[in-house]
Amino acid sequence: MKVVEVAAGREGPVRAGHPWIYSRAVVRGLEAVEAGDAVRVEGPGGGFLAVGYANPRTTIAVRVLSLEDEAVEGPRGGRPVGAGRAQGPPRGEKGKEPHPGR
Repeated sequence: MKVVEVAAGREGPVRAGHPWIYSRAVVRGLEAVEAGDAVRVEGPGGGFLAVGYANPRTTIAVRVLSLEDEAVEGPRGGRPVGAGRAQGPPRGEKGKEPHPGR
């Protein structure tokens, strides 16, 4: 898995669970990734912070998938979108019809 390094002082939001890492917070690694690549996010000392999907062409450079040091599965090294999320029934299937006008 490719590595993206976050600048000193920018690791706090990641550790706090923020789902995005902005491009201005990344000091190394974006030049070696393509949009959709799974990356390991490290702090300035090389310590693990997160795993996520990278996109070097957007302001949101990494979308964090997990704060656990785990392998990421899927076609580009990542989980399919929505994997692991519970999905409820479609609207109107909870025993009543959707609100009029929707």
